[in-house]
Amino acid sequence: MRGFTLLELLVATAVFVGLALILVSIAASLSSFWQLGIAHNERRSSALSAFSRMARDLRFASLPPDPSVTNFQLVVNPAKVGGSYLLPQAVFWQAPVSSGPVSTNIAPVGGNLALVGYFVQWVSETNGPVTNFFPKLCRLVIDSSSINYQFAKPSDWVSDSLIANNASATKASGYNGQLAENVLGLWIRPLDQRKDPILNDAKAVAFSGGQFDSARGYTVGLTNASGTLETKVFAPALPASLEVALVAVDARTAKRLSGDEKPGARTADMWGDVNAFYNTLPQEIKQGARIYSTVIDLHSAPR
Repeated sequence: MRGFTLLELLVATAVFVGLALILVSIAASLSSFWQLGIAHNERRSSALSAFSRMARDLRFASLPPDPSVTNFQLVVNPAKVGGSYLLPQAVFWQAPVSSGPVSTNIAPVGGNLALVGYFVQWVSETNGPVTNFFPKLCRLVIDSSSINYQFAKPSDWVSDSLIANNASATKASGYNGQLAENVLGLWIRPLDQRKDPILNDAKAVAFSGGQFDSARGYTVGLTNASGTLETKVFAPALPASLEVALVAVDARTAKRLSGDEKPGARTADMWGDVNAFYNTLPQEIKQGARIYSTVIDLHSAPR
């Protein structure tokens, strides 16, 4: 019985090793694609869930029950909120989304109102020599039964201490304000009835970069029934829509965050700000980050 020659064994071994290397390469590629797919689904699901919750709160943003009263308000970046919550923008308003009972001394108007806000906060946790950073999209809700802020302007009452006491995203607070993890920043742009950015108020005074106040109103050119373009003045008034964008990373990428990836620039050009922030991220963070956006119509805005 003839055995294998040394040459035949060497050839067979070489073929086997070659096939093994090919299989290892294929497995590594499939694993990489699998991880990319998981990261994509993770980011996308988080963003869509956040937008869905925000849309439900925003669509029914409330107007003053008395048109002569201007204490209802939708405000972006109120003056009393500090930089730790303006990353780079935060928005607050009133809406009938309260989950608690109406206080006995507050007459319900148009539903059970609550004060609502959305913002990003970065939480750091130190474990021995290692400090980890957790950027989170947060939701502030104060029921009308809790504090009688129901008819107060958000610019008058929203502050860092109020947020810290009612919507913290730390472990010690039970993550009571946390809505979505690994959101690096939130951008908000009010739009008029033509879906154009609102840059000036009803008196043609420019809003400071990244800010908006519905109590100051705005103007918009609309075509009337006869086809003539008319300038409409809405003051005070909710914007017709809000354009919202966020930058999210997957959990694996989030572990690499150093705390220096916070957005800071706020100008009248929201998309310029978003793209500038994304493009200046460190490469190891940028490859795991994506931009998500949506437009949310406000049902109580003038049409």
